[in-house]
Order: sequence, then C-alpha cells, then structure tokens
Amino acid sequence: DRQSPNPLRASWEYSIVLRELLDGETVTYDGEYVSVEGIELDVLHGTRTGTDEVPIYLAATGPQMNTMVGELNGKGVVEGCVLNGYVPPTYAESCISNLHEGIRKQDGDVSAIDCPELILVSMQDDPDEAYDAARPRVTAYIGQQPHIARACGAPDDLVEVVQDELGDSYPATPEALARAAEHVPDEQVERMVCVGTPESVVEQVHEYVEVGVTEPILTRVSGGAERLVDTFAEYVPE
Repeated sequence: DRQSPNPLRASWEYSIVLRELLDGETVTYDGEYVSVEGIELDVLHGTRTGTDEVPIYLAATGPQMNTMVGELNGKGVVEGCVLNGYVPPTYAESCISNLHEGIRKQDGDVSAIDCPELILVSMQDDPDEAYDAARPRVTAYIGQQPHIARACGAPDDLVEVVQDELGDSYPATPEALARAAEHVPDEQVERMVCVGTPESVVEQVHEYVEVGVTEPILTRVSGGAERLVDTFAEYVPE
C-alpha cells in the first residue's frame, strides 16, 4: 500500500487486485500504488468457495471516476457504482452517461452495470414542514461540499454566504447553521432532496429511476420511518 496522489489509478489497482483475490486467485501485482506478491484470500479455514460471487461497488462522484468505474465494469472487475446523494436527477443522468462511456471503451454491456444512488427524502403532509426540515441538512452540505453544491445549481453567492455564516468550526454550531439556512431558498432544497408530500416524493424519486438509477437508497431526513416504508412498499420502478 502506497500513498496516492492519483486516486483514479489507486482505485483501479485496488479493484483489480481485490477482484482477483475474490476470484480465488493467488495474486502478484506490481502497480504504481499497489504492490503484492503471492497473496491469497483466506476466508474461513482455507476455504474460498463462493467469494467469486461477492460484488464490488465503487462510490464515484466526478466524471473521470465515473468513466473509470465504467471501464472496470466493462472488464468484468466491478458490478456497480454507488452514486452520490444530494444531487438532482440531471446530475445522476450525467454520471450514468459517463459510466456508459467507460463501459463502451471496454466493449462491455451498458445494461449490465448496477447504479444504486443515495437519495435523501423529506416527507410530510405539510410541504412547508418538509422544506424546513430539509433546509439545515442542505445548508450544511453546501458549506462542506461546495463543489457538489455548485454542480447542483447553487450560485456562487449562496455558497459564499453559507460558508461565511457557518465559519470554520466543524460541525457548525446550531446557531450558525440556523443563520446560514435562512439564505437557502426552496429551489435549492428541491435540487438536493426529494421534498414534499408523500405523493410528490414518490414522483421525485421516480425521476431518478427514469434516468437510470437502478436502486434508490432512501435516506430519511424527516417524516416517520414506518410511513416512508409504507409509502414505497408497493413502489416498483418500471
């Protein structure tokens, strides 16, 4: 294991070695960041049966990493890519397009890749309550991940004022978070969270499915967990 200034190359090498280990091979690999000699995976008392069925998923946000994961999928190394949360369907669609580009580079099948995505949900009968509950989470994320917030349509002046209000402390104090949240409009909350009534939230989640997300991983921001489960219990993506 070597320190990596190139996360793309390091992720590629780790994935190759891990796949070979899970396939039950004795692995020798001398890469730029990963160097091993004659190693094997001892799962339980010398038995490696069934490890070749263990899937590998990488979490990728940027376009270069998405394309690389696609190439690894096209080579049969990884099964899927877990897409980032706090992003709108258009961002997910762009990520999936880059994944497909990488798959095609390796003459792979674009329908074979699994694309789950973390999707935040704020669900209330009163839409205003749903927005108010989601706004602090969105505000904190804008302050901590400004590059992703900008990619989700947050204007520079919004990012700057949120960061100024939050200050340098981590996590931000409740008082600072409340001040910063006052600057975040409903439109920005909508770009980063599925928010509103149960019926509206189901429609918003389906937008992700329509652009290629294979499994929505719903994370509750507000609303009861049991109700969220009941709301989506009969939801079957088409």
